[in-house]
Amino acid sequence: MARFTFNDATFGDTFEDLFEDSQGSNDTWYRLWTGDATGSEGDYVDTSAFNSYGKGWIESKELSTLDIDFQQYQDTTLWVQAWEGSAGDWESGTVDFSVGAFNDITTDIDQDYAMNQMFTNYDAASGTWYQLWIGDQNFNVGNYVDTSVVNNTGNGWVEAEDLSDLTFSLTNAGNDLWVRIWTPEDGRNTWEHWTVNDSTRDIPHSNVELPSGTELDWTDLTQTDSFPYQAIGRLEVDYNPFDNSISVATGFLISPEHVLTNAHAVLNASGVFDPTADIQFYPGLNGDRDDADDAGEVYGWASVEVQREVSTNNLYASWPDDDLAIIQLSETIGDTLGYFNFRGSQNDDLNSLNVIASGYPSADIDQEDNSTSGKDIFQWGVLGRIEDYTNSGGTLELSGSMDSTGGASGSPIFYAYNDEYYAVGVYSGSLGNTPVAASFDKDSYNWILGVLQSDGYYLDVNFA
Repeated sequence: MARFTFNDATFGDTFEDLFEDSQGSNDTWYRLWTGDATGSEGDYVDTSAFNSYGKGWIESKELSTLDIDFQQYQDTTLWVQAWEGSAGDWESGTVDFSVGAFNDITTDIDQDYAMNQMFTNYDAASGTWYQLWIGDQNFNVGNYVDTSVVNNTGNGWVEAEDLSDLTFSLTNAGNDLWVRIWTPEDGRNTWEHWTVNDSTRDIPHSNVELPSGTELDWTDLTQTDSFPYQAIGRLEVDYNPFDNSISVATGFLISPEHVLTNAHAVLNASGVFDPTADIQFYPGLNGDRDDADDAGEVYGWASVEVQREVSTNNLYASWPDDDLAIIQLSETIGDTLGYFNFRGSQNDDLNSLNVIASGYPSADIDQEDNSTSGKDIFQWGVLGRIEDYTNSGGTLELSGSMDSTGGASGSPIFYAYNDEYYAVGVYSGSLGNTPVAASFDKDSYNWILGVLQSDGYYLDVNFA
């Protein structure tokens, strides 16, 4: 029969609130460990402020002063071992520490913060050190915090009393702050980390986590309820109705019934369009996809034209030039939602032009809202400029600020002039570290115009 029962953590709890011992007394000692349910990832609770034993040992009568803090934020299980003359068996229970520890970390900043404001360690003992690292969620790309202003130890190490002399800069928002503790009793504990967001950036709900290194901003509901953002939609391409895998991308209206996107967004793994595919277009989607389905705000396809076949596993040398496709929808919607002017670039110098891209990147973005029943999908935008363009190349090289993630392919690269919106390219991905787009050079412009004129649009417009 289990000796311990476990309770959920709430804000302000101490470890005394997290479990009950049916056999314990004030003389009982406990050893505490938090981590995952398997016991393979986690660490002993830091009890070095209470005794010289460390390693999670604490007397029963002191449990009420042992606070939950940032070290438990990501843990889901509490393990407890009793000692009364001899060690008892370990027992564990599910405890979601995220609520109890949430106020012990800073996840949103709107200015530079002192490092001691970024996390709270209530029971830090004398002699406690921290190691600090800022970077991605996988501890692959980033750097140790420069602590040379307070010591010569290096590698991000800082004494507890010197934390206030270090800064977490607003420019580092979007990255994870990684922290681990060293005490004389326990040595090094395991790393803890959490994403720090720029609260000056608009996000749809507090659970959103954006990938580090991007400058994505939420295209909010007031924007996607009006042109031009309501003319941009999420594309879902399903080549196999017998599994749950779909290809996701972005497209945008360029006529009452035509959606422009990348060719690679609609082609299968072999670089060929399969007419048995199911294609769905969700214009202005910004929230629970089930709501759009229920409201009938999703549209199927009637035909697909591809400028050039391309396999994402074997890109041709001039890619993304000609990486374009046009989807004719099964019904006309652009007269209501609006559609982009597409502007040929063969006679323009687009270098240094300030532009916008908005679409539906989803890779490495945690955007699920637990308060809704369906899958949550939001529109995200970036600002930047065209860094390089040559008329014959068919490629727009974009500033690094326009870097995005999977799902953004097919987003319009556009600008506003005299209250009109002009698309000058289609976001395609990256070449090395450079975001790129397929441009509307002479060949692409004429191809787009030819498709539209064959369906009765732009009949008064001349080919380039």
